[in-house]
Amino acid sequence: MKKNYLIWSFCFGLMFCNSRLVGQSEYSDFSKPLEICSKNSVLVSSLPGAGSIDDSYLLDENFSDQYTETNSFFIKWKVKTSGFLEFVLVPNLSEDDLDFILFNGNTHPSVVRSMARGQDLGELEPYQDNCNGLTGLKSSSMETEGVTGCKSAPNNFLAPVFLESGEEYVLMINNFHSTGGFLLEFYGDVEFEKVESCNELATTASIGDLNSLGLTIEPPRPNPTTGNVITKVTCDKSLEGRVSLYTQSGKLLSTNPISLISGENHVPVSLENCITGIYIIKIQTEGLLQSFHVIKN
Repeated sequence: MKKNYLIWSFCFGLMFCNSRLVGQSEYSDFSKPLEICSKNSVLVSSLPGAGSIDDSYLLDENFSDQYTETNSFFIKWKVKTSGFLEFVLVPNLSEDDLDFILFNGNTHPSVVRSMARGQDLGELEPYQDNCNGLTGLKSSSMETEGVTGCKSAPNNFLAPVFLESGEEYVLMINNFHSTGGFLLEFYGDVEFEKVESCNELATTASIGDLNSLGLTIEPPRPNPTTGNVITKVTCDKSLEGRVSLYTQSGKLLSTNPISLISGENHVPVSLENCITGIYIIKIQTEGLLQSFHVIKN
């Protein structure tokens, strides 16, 4: 049976974006990446394989000889305005090990950033919080590469990278643990160019019909707040998800898994330790994500 990806691309604000079912072979090979036109986030529900071409030859020296391409996804973009790029990869399954390589160029790619950290060989406990879960590029990190293993790793992030106008880049994402998908969020002042071959679903948005999905997510209350807020989520079946808190500039402050039961759920988020300002709360579940702005007084 042919498997499919469910891709959700979305924009910030109180809305969902268009979805599309995409064939397995379309984005699991370096030669057939998802081409995007903007820094709108991309949510992939599952990674059903390594595509029709073995791209393991692309892995650099940070990956051990035993490492192979397992469940992969490739994303490509062209830079319109030079600037620094940061991004966060959030696995749909919090214990998953997501690795990535950022390449400059498409015909003769060179490695710009490489993250291979994960469970140490022989380690009985598969989850290690400094090498699993969230990963990506962020300004608080100074490292430019992450080698296989975990014991010497300070965290699971690498330093941002400066991207030049007119250059093309390809991001390879590989889930070493499972077929679980991911949420990819871009930050930084770099801007991507809209080219003829890019995926319009990564740049356009429309109101989603959540009623047909049996899911209702209400805005957090109270808003403004002096401390905690609560979001009411109503669903037709039990779901697993995640709630995350960000600053207005996109810095991740906290992220926690949530288990929703059939019926009405109340999801709390604490802003008690946050300074006065505007924050973003994101609730992700079952291939969907909704964002809300909250004011802390």
